[in-house]
Amino acid sequence: MTGTGRGDGVGNGGGAGDRVGEFAFASARDAVLAARCPGHPQVTELRRMFAEAAPDQLPTTRRVMGMREMGDDDQFEFDLRLFIAGMESLLTKA
Repeated sequence: MTGTGRGDGVGNGGGAGDRVGEFAFASARDAVLAARCPGHPQVTELRRMFAEAAPDQLPTTRRVMGMREMGDDDQFEFDLRLFIAGMESLLTKA
């Protein structure tokens, strides 16, 4: 028996289904949380952390956060492309 019909095990097919469910849940949760407060809650927490940290701490995280805000449509599209690319990679190895 196979998970996707391409030779990988049932466990991999089930695992892929779990990841899709987690991705959908996390996206929906983030949309609800962002609608309740000004901006994405993770961004708010990161900004608080930056304010409390010394200016030379967390340089990579500061640089990434400066490039784009989390939770926008571009981030969702990137996350989705990343997930699809990972699944395609797994399927080609099967």
